[in-house]
Amino acid sequence: MTSPAGFIDFFVLEASEYVEQLDALMLRAAAGQPDGEAMQRTARALRGSATMAKLPAFAELAAAIEGIGRATRDGVIPWNDALRGAMIAAVDDLKFLVRGARTWGDAEVQRATARTRELIGFAPAMRRASTAAPAQGGNTFLVGEANNIAAGLELLATRPDDRDAAVNVLGRVRALRGFAGLKDVPGLGDVVEGAEIAAHPLELGQGGLSLERVEVLRAAAALLRRIATALRDAKPADGASAEADRFSTALDALDAAVGDAERIVPIASLFFDDAGPHVVSAAPNPPTTLMQRFTLEVVSLGEHLGQLVGDARAAGDAAAQGRARRALRRLLRSIADIATSFGQADVADFARSMLDGAAALDSVALDKLGALSVALSAPGADGERLRQRVVELRMSSAPTPVV
Repeated sequence: MTSPAGFIDFFVLEASEYVEQLDALMLRAAAGQPDGEAMQRTARALRGSATMAKLPAFAELAAAIEGIGRATRDGVIPWNDALRGAMIAAVDDLKFLVRGARTWGDAEVQRATARTRELIGFAPAMRRASTAAPAQGGNTFLVGEANNIAAGLELLATRPDDRDAAVNVLGRVRALRGFAGLKDVPGLGDVVEGAEIAAHPLELGQGGLSLERVEVLRAAAALLRRIATALRDAKPADGASAEADRFSTALDALDAAVGDAERIVPIASLFFDDAGPHVVSAAPNPPTTLMQRFTLEVVSLGEHLGQLVGDARAAGDAAAQGRARRALRRLLRSIADIATSFGQADVADFARSMLDGAAALDSVALDKLGALSVALSAPGADGERLRQRVVELRMSSAPTPVV
């Protein structure tokens, strides 16, 4: 399977920079040993970029250079004239291969493969860095995939109408979300989830991405690169940072934009105000009343709201608070939309009136939402208890105890 043209274009730009960095390392090491750590780090990034562009032979050559960097850093193999010559030749081949990426074929594969074999021959006992995720170990895999996905998100942000690019990067995102070690890295799951939410409409063919969605992609890419760097350096990945703040702000802006754009209206409102006949008509003897169907709908929403209120109260850091705020606002909009579609204006108006309080996570608002969750979960016969409770909550500055 070949990579979309957009990914190849991005690869050429990114890989050229990495190859220039490797070339500079070789020049600085003309009279001594190169910086093995820098060589390993740059080659790892180059491998990730080649993997994303679906150029496995290129990725294998970058992996071999990564292994040489690790081995020289750790003193596993000596840095001598023969190895220096092979590395200079490998960097020259990388320049040629980058130029040939757009017309990649058998000649490029053979050239990359031959050079890879030569480099591996200098250290036959060292464990070669593999492009297969399970063989890399948890953090190594997460570092590589975070950088790969960041590159894909950056590309997609420059091509917000490119559905193929969205499909490609979302495939990597979902694979990462299924990786067991993801939960061990605070914040990483939230970033990839946010990126998926932002790009999903394009994958579904719903048109180009909005400015708010593009900003989420860019912010997610920046935060992914920061998390990858922290993992690589064995540092905490969940500390406060400008990247984390930007990502949270971008998600909030997207949440607000989506909330303004998505509204459910009753089917009856789409017809003329006359006796008909209409295309759709009500059944003369429906098995349940409109209110009965509404109460069935809102019970599960009430239970979910109770859970989210508990999460909001327990949120101890900015990231958890951001998740709680966005989840509460999304659910309140859903409650309002469903209530509107069933003609329950009081419930809909109250749910919408709580959006700002949910965004602030203030204690009075959370108390009111907790009371609303109880009322939704047990609306009473024909929803009468729910209606009364909503009126009480709207009139009060704080909810009265629920019995």
